[in-house]
Amino acid sequence: SRSDQSRLLSIVNTGASTGYYLDIFRSKKQRAGDKFHDYFYHNLGEELLIKDPSGHDLPLEPNEEMAFAGGHLFALGYMWDKRSVKTNKDYQAVWKMRQANGNHVYMNLWMKGYEGREVFAIKAPSVKSFRSNEGFPYDLKNSPFLTIAARQYGEAWNHPFVSIFEPATEKEGKSILSIESFAVDNASPDFVGLVVKSKSGRNDYIFSSAKEEEVLYKEMRVNGTYAVISEEGNDFTLFLGNGKLVAAKGFTISANQASNAALHYEQGIYYFSCDHPVVLTTPSGKTIEIQTRDYTILSLK
Repeated sequence: SRSDQSRLLSIVNTGASTGYYLDIFRSKKQRAGDKFHDYFYHNLGEELLIKDPSGHDLPLEPNEEMAFAGGHLFALGYMWDKRSVKTNKDYQAVWKMRQANGNHVYMNLWMKGYEGREVFAIKAPSVKSFRSNEGFPYDLKNSPFLTIAARQYGEAWNHPFVSIFEPATEKEGKSILSIESFAVDNASPDFVGLVVKSKSGRNDYIFSSAKEEEVLYKEMRVNGTYAVISEEGNDFTLFLGNGKLVAAKGFTISANQASNAALHYEQGIYYFSCDHPVVLTTPSGKTIEIQTRDYTILSLK
């Protein structure tokens, strides 16, 4: 496709049985003249709803732009009932699988909005990968595969596809309370910043950059492809992915080469891991050189 593409996938555990999936996909042509870039996701379920952040249904209208007739991709000709809306706001999608006992199963998807974004609800050919229908409350092999597609007109590098997925049941409900994006001064246009707030009181601050740069947000500093800074009461975590710096809560983890490292504080105990030598600076100003180590208890004495 003569394109530059970058994909970041992550699982964030927020509790013993709660968590979410993060997906950041950047794409651009190696030469100028990007027409559009598409992101597809389909999920099991009998019902698909696409809503705004307030929970109101988006006003989808029939649209055959995403079709074989447009000459873009042959496979699109096998899909039908295409409806879309253009929006620069954040949006969310919900797949629902009804259960006879009333404990329905959901997949909740949140996506960051950008200028030049169009969102599609599509019906795709049925699922053929399951050998039997056992355990499913509806006829998989004869039901459409409910699909959402996001089309970004122009490049999708500085306007990437940013998604968070959380599965849930009717009985337990979602653990995520809200998701918001944030911007930082003097960052490259491809930077992505998110705040994920959970009902437990936990807050996750997510940083992602496609190139090496140091960014600052609310006294948190990061230089890395990916970082997550979490706080819940007095407990916290500093996670650095493929980077040289993460700093928060008075602690700084720095490295001379791109590294993966994590500092976790829970109930008065510190835990640490890293895959390259790093330097940990404590709130008192003490520096500790740490060699490669698995996730183990760390003494700050």
